[in-house]
Amino acid sequence: MDLFIRDLDGYQRDMNLIGAYIDQNARYLSKMTGQPIERCIEFVKKQTSPNGPQGVTLPMASVLVRGKNGDRTEERLPMTTFLQQTLEKKEILAPTMTTYMPSSVKESVPAQYIVGNLAKRSKAKKAMLAAKMAGDLLQESIQNAMQTTYKYKNNALSGAQRSEHTGLCNKTGHSTLTSFCRTITSYGNANNEKFLLGNRHYWCPDLVRANILATIDNVDIAEVSKLLGPTIRAPTVEETMACIKRSTDLYWHDAEELKNIERLVKTLTDAERAAFVFSGDLYHLYQVNPDFVLEFFNQMTMRPITPEEHPDEWISRMDDDLKAYVSLLSADILDGRTIKDMKEGVKNKDGSLKIPPDLRGYALIAATARHLVETLSGYKEFIKVFWVNDSMPLSVSHFPASLRRCAITSDTDSTIFTVQYWVKALSKLPHFASRGRAVAYTAVYLTSQTIRHILAKMACNLGVEKKNLFKIQMKNEFFFPAFVLTSRAKHYFAYVSAREGNVYKELEMEIKGVGLRNSKVPIYYNKKVIEHMKTILDAAMDGRKLSALAILEEIALEERAIMEAIQAGQYSHLTKETVKTKEAYKNPESSNWIHHGMWEQVFAPKYGHAEEMPYRSVKISLNLNSKSKLQHWLDKIEDPGVKHRMEEWLKSRDRTALTMLLMPESVLARTGVPPEATCGVDIRELVRTTMEAFYLVMESLGLYFKNDRNTKLISDNRYIEQHAA
Repeated sequence: MDLFIRDLDGYQRDMNLIGAYIDQNARYLSKMTGQPIERCIEFVKKQTSPNGPQGVTLPMASVLVRGKNGDRTEERLPMTTFLQQTLEKKEILAPTMTTYMPSSVKESVPAQYIVGNLAKRSKAKKAMLAAKMAGDLLQESIQNAMQTTYKYKNNALSGAQRSEHTGLCNKTGHSTLTSFCRTITSYGNANNEKFLLGNRHYWCPDLVRANILATIDNVDIAEVSKLLGPTIRAPTVEETMACIKRSTDLYWHDAEELKNIERLVKTLTDAERAAFVFSGDLYHLYQVNPDFVLEFFNQMTMRPITPEEHPDEWISRMDDDLKAYVSLLSADILDGRTIKDMKEGVKNKDGSLKIPPDLRGYALIAATARHLVETLSGYKEFIKVFWVNDSMPLSVSHFPASLRRCAITSDTDSTIFTVQYWVKALSKLPHFASRGRAVAYTAVYLTSQTIRHILAKMACNLGVEKKNLFKIQMKNEFFFPAFVLTSRAKHYFAYVSAREGNVYKELEMEIKGVGLRNSKVPIYYNKKVIEHMKTILDAAMDGRKLSALAILEEIALEERAIMEAIQAGQYSHLTKETVKTKEAYKNPESSNWIHHGMWEQVFAPKYGHAEEMPYRSVKISLNLNSKSKLQHWLDKIEDPGVKHRMEEWLKSRDRTALTMLLMPESVLARTGVPPEATCGVDIRELVRTTMEAFYLVMESLGLYFKNDRNTKLISDNRYIEQHAA
């Protein structure tokens, strides 16, 4: 909604660092001494002038300036001069400090290509989701391939800019795109942390003071005063300090510094404390004004029971974010359909009607849309003052080192956050009942709206032209009602109930990370671990406890079955690798290719030749990492021919250790795993590799077994179920 952003003219570029430095230091002096602000400004200017006692030395910048013919010369400029020139030329300033001329002077051809692909990808993605909702698997697959292609094309352009062997080479292009992306994500994470759980990156005391001064300098204090009254009260000094300590306690403990901060807080007016504590912070607003926030959520989650008389009008007024929010709130009415389906009906591929229109349901959804628009309009002044002001999340440049409370995982271009606190705080019913879901949807919607203004301010200050100000977005893609994070980066599993406003009729699984879904592991184990994931997710959804002992015993049985199978020469439980031709490898002598030569020289005379490369092979882990262990294995090989040929092969390769064998699956399908291999198998390593995903899943429950020496396997113990854990 437009309530959460300003008109384009409301965004102005501000790079007056020296002015802000003087103003905020003067404000601090004025607060702490009681002297007039004008006198303090003059004092700071004198103190920080080049000849003053605290003279500020401006950092110098080495700037490469491009001439008319593309040639570049290096110049040394004060940083403030460099910034001033950037402003005067209206150039875009990347986080890497690279500047680009605006499109009004010269438009980039690659940029036009990227924008075109973005539009095409968006169209294909919408078509993909529409096909998914209609159950058209073929069309869904086609459109998914198309949107992926457009994504890869844009990504390839970014990568090509790093290569000096293409006409697209631009040494600054890739770093600029990456830094932009990471800055956007850091703002997203910082906003989520502060808005949802009042967590601010106060990693040092000076930052707290600076943030207090910057906030009251960038929030309209007069407008804050108008909002304070019986409905919203200002936080006390004690409540303000509690807000501060919630974040500082994560990083440092210094009683003297906290006293100094408290001295500053005591000088603030009610409106200034309210501005500091409530600006972009729903969590602390709730701590101080629980009734106000509860009533706000009650209004936002209320569903009208009277159909809207003019449904088309209100449906058409919704932007994508509001449409997604309304769809989630109306999931019971939609029942796996889209809002469009409610009006037009669901059709078969031949155009015949599969499910008739539901005009009453369509009108009820429109009534919900109208109710939300009117509700938010009633909070217009509050939203403008506290959520659409000039106070930005702080310390974004250091944010990767921050300690999180709600951003449970993040990548270079995304953030996954939890609203669990709000569901528990505002829903007394089971958390996955309709009230809990509605609270979750509302918290997510508000968070997604507040980041729009922040990103627009960021884009404006970097010099993005007004016409492109809202092209930089962070949009909600998935809603995970239950989400489980593992101990390994980028590895998680979850249930998905909606994607980009399309509410699924049945929950779907989302599994990320090769360790949880390894194509080299037999499909049986992938299916089995998914069963365990679903058991955990279902228990979370139902509010049930799990029996850890029962789960561990089930996994232990699988591991024992693997051990028995390898001793019997079976290979179905072993992981698979591909053996390719020599030309396919950059370093063939250290690749899978050498195992083809081993098989042909050592084992083929007895068991048969491998098929033509490339072919699937079975990986057999060995624990022969020393000369003595290798010799011990060779001594156990009963067939003298195989033993001699293996010794010759090892000698030709100058090998004194062997960690694995790759054997052609087509041959093993006839013969089984040769006993010469099984007698050297590192059974524990084999079990660990095959069952890796199970261990990651168990670690998500706080049950840790893995170690570097592989001395602990789940199957080392037998588990007798005693009680639920």
